[in-house]
Amino acid sequence: MTDHSSPLDHPAPLDHPAPLDHPAPLDHPAPLDRAAVARWVGERAHPISTGTSDVDPLSDLEPLRGIVGDAQVVGIGEATRFAHELFAVKFRLLRFLVERMGFRALVIEEDWTKAQQFDHHIRTGEGDVRALLDDAWGVWRTEEFVSALAWLRAYNRDHPGDPVRLVGIDYARVRADAYDAVLVHVRRHSPDSAEAERHYAELRPNGAVADHVEWVRSHHDRAGLLARARRVHQIVSALPAHEGQAEAEWNARIVAGFFAYHAGEHDSTLMADGIIRWHEVTGARIVYWGGTGHSAVHRPQGATRTAVTDGTYLGDHFGAEYVSVALTFDHGSLLWEVVPASPVLAESVFAEIDQDAFVLDLRGPVPSEVRRWRDLPTRTRVIGPRYDAAADADHSLSGCAFGTWFDAVVHIREVTAVRFIEEPARAAQRVSGGVRGRPRPGDRGRRS
Repeated sequence: MTDHSSPLDHPAPLDHPAPLDHPAPLDHPAPLDRAAVARWVGERAHPISTGTSDVDPLSDLEPLRGIVGDAQVVGIGEATRFAHELFAVKFRLLRFLVERMGFRALVIEEDWTKAQQFDHHIRTGEGDVRALLDDAWGVWRTEEFVSALAWLRAYNRDHPGDPVRLVGIDYARVRADAYDAVLVHVRRHSPDSAEAERHYAELRPNGAVADHVEWVRSHHDRAGLLARARRVHQIVSALPAHEGQAEAEWNARIVAGFFAYHAGEHDSTLMADGIIRWHEVTGARIVYWGGTGHSAVHRPQGATRTAVTDGTYLGDHFGAEYVSVALTFDHGSLLWEVVPASPVLAESVFAEIDQDAFVLDLRGPVPSEVRRWRDLPTRTRVIGPRYDAAADADHSLSGCAFGTWFDAVVHIREVTAVRFIEEPARAAQRVSGGVRGRPRPGDRGRRS
């Protein structure tokens, strides 16, 4: 796992590549009839708005109802986290799924303990949003996310008996709250509480979480720290069933996952298990905002090793009740100028569609040429914290088929940059210079 992080910034995963051992061929065996594919897309695509108002009509999103159906989890994977229009669309999708289809949880790729602070705010109104964002991952420190939190707070104020919850599934910067919750439970129920207290006394952050991350990452015995964290998880897991047992086990696993992550090990199912756990505990239908390389269902062909994503685990667990939606775009001005999608990218064919934004269901019977485009291994764009226009095609997820990764796609022709809370140059430095990348399967992009 390549490390590019600064201790001052959030080291959460942000789309770094990890090629398969033997990736499937990336190119079609014969030239694709792009015009035939474009005609099919043009006939089936439904135009949508990219409006940003939280009161704009949602009727243009009605095709989403048929796409989602009875799904319990909808994964919305964006090609980049830095596009205003992609955020606007995923926010409108969230509103539609909450207001019209009864979804009651939003899962984001933010630390479990930080997201608990966001969740407390949208349920109670307590706390200042901008202050809460001070130590959040850089991609959330935007005016767009501030507006989304404001809408969630307003919705919950108007629906106090049926709120939308906000859940974090990341574990790169675990705050003291998780340790404390474990210790409270262990003190009540475990004869081994002294051992757990001894381990956590060594492990628990006592100041700013960024300082704690720096301490862990520079520690001479990270394996030893991990062993302590795992031992506490074992102690908690061995306890008989008591009220709060499942929550304590989860907090202990999050803590152990944090130390594993910074010791160079990766609990590959932890984020997906966070979504599965929330569904099992609450029964809520879930909207998952993720990066494309995390939410896509990745089932590579011709690989000696099956590299999987969170979306793959969710697909295995929920079956057809997990729906994967891609947010793609053609070109625009982000932290850098992004050129029109390279012809080797599956979504490049959308440039031939005379619509600025549309939603397309990828499932069902299709003509043979469309089947080649949809069902053969290809690439799709994924842009992380760095970008090289001369190598646009390299910023991509690969080794699988477009129609395997996604059930549907929302495409935006042109995008602009998100509105960072802080000065753009500083925001770019915090994001691009302060990221630790979690491996993304099948990605042949450039390492940032």
